[in-house]
Amino acid sequence: MDIPTFLNGLSIQEFVEQCREPRKWLIQDMVAERTTTMIYGDTGIGKSTLVAQLLAQTSCGGTLFGNFEIPKPLTSVYFSFERPLDELGERLYHMKRVIPIAWNNLYLSDRFIGVDLLQEQHVRFFLESIRLIGKPIHIVYLDPIYASIRGGLSRDEAATAFTRVTAQITKRFGASVIWLHHTVKNPFEIIEGRKVRKNKQYYGGMWLEAHVNGSFIIEPTDNGTLWKSEKDSYRSLVNSISLVYDPSTYLSSILKSPWSGQKMERFIEFFNSCLESSKVFTIRDLIAQVNMTDRYARELLNNPIVKDSSLVDFSEIIGKWTPIKRLSKDTIYGV
Repeated sequence: MDIPTFLNGLSIQEFVEQCREPRKWLIQDMVAERTTTMIYGDTGIGKSTLVAQLLAQTSCGGTLFGNFEIPKPLTSVYFSFERPLDELGERLYHMKRVIPIAWNNLYLSDRFIGVDLLQEQHVRFFLESIRLIGKPIHIVYLDPIYASIRGGLSRDEAATAFTRVTAQITKRFGASVIWLHHTVKNPFEIIEGRKVRKNKQYYGGMWLEAHVNGSFIIEPTDNGTLWKSEKDSYRSLVNSISLVYDPSTYLSSILKSPWSGQKMERFIEFFNSCLESSKVFTIRDLIAQVNMTDRYARELLNNPIVKDSSLVDFSEIIGKWTPIKRLSKDTIYGV
């Protein structure tokens, strides 16, 4: 090991000037340059598929989940410490039909299954494998982190040793690091008769939390996943992300509300004009005026709360109207 040098005087001033600008985003509002982010959740909620999407969409730039800007194509290194790459390959196969994956920006390896980053020899071998890639690296994925340490991360010694390796990745290669982690076997506890999630839901809690710049817990929903920010050192991460999963493409995306701007105005104006003129209307009238699908119009009339990220409630408007005559393929509504 080389004898370390110190910043002093002019070198400190120059360094401080370099830190004047905020860190650039690799993934807008989610991952910044030279940071460590932990993503964790229960087993079986789709973390592996979400990671495949991260790899695919960051490789070519554009947006992640249809919302978060990726300013430039990113080079990523993915280490699988637990499973062969077959599952990841299967997911990427389906995703490539939709995403123009830049394969040259991806480096995937399952050769480190069985590695023990408590052993200095293994750490040197691991870091050397990254160096030999020989090009700038933006993100290194470690999946799952507990499998990189023999005996797991429940011991303080193991957790602190692991964070030292992560720090070396960022220091030596200038890369951000994304950890993939699981929750503990029972992430819930009973408080005042209610079942609630524990504060530290993963092994290595105190040491891992102290090291990361940001963390997200992923929870399952009826049609996808909900990401919630748990730590945000720079106070710049998105607070939560609600994703809808499409099994036909293996991709998740933010469900954006159709109830914004002109469409919402047309919807409200349509109902108010019918009410003021005591005019009845059919579902076809509604579709023509507001530009929505037949299925969506019928669902909305039956349940006037839009169940997407906006949770728009049209109960007061729609509640005044009831079906007064059913036709063969339509329904007439009146007050």
